[in-house]
Amino acid sequence: MHKLTVKVTPEIGATVRVAGEILKGDSITLPREPGWASVAVAAPGYMPFRKLVELVGDETTVVVQLRPLPSKRHHAKPWILLAMVVVALVKMVLACR
Repeated sequence: MHKLTVKVTPEIGATVRVAGEILKGDSITLPREPGWASVAVAAPGYMPFRKLVELVGDETTVVVQLRPLPSKRHHAKPWILLAMVVVALVKMVLACR
């Protein structure tokens, strides 16, 4: 028997699957000897997490740091704005000749 604990931050009630089964609580006892188990974590507004974990010894702990999804708003990069200003100034100077 092997105990696998999955700690997820931030604590937002994410769905955690171990070997394809939904985890109730934060740990599960797996009936197999050392080997591998898949861990998948999903939460709305966060990037999905997947990892294949090697089960060594009697207990394994996986710490998952969820990352928020990128914002859908696109911000212009400062160097792009600077390039646009330079192009506009060059056009003005050339138009005055």
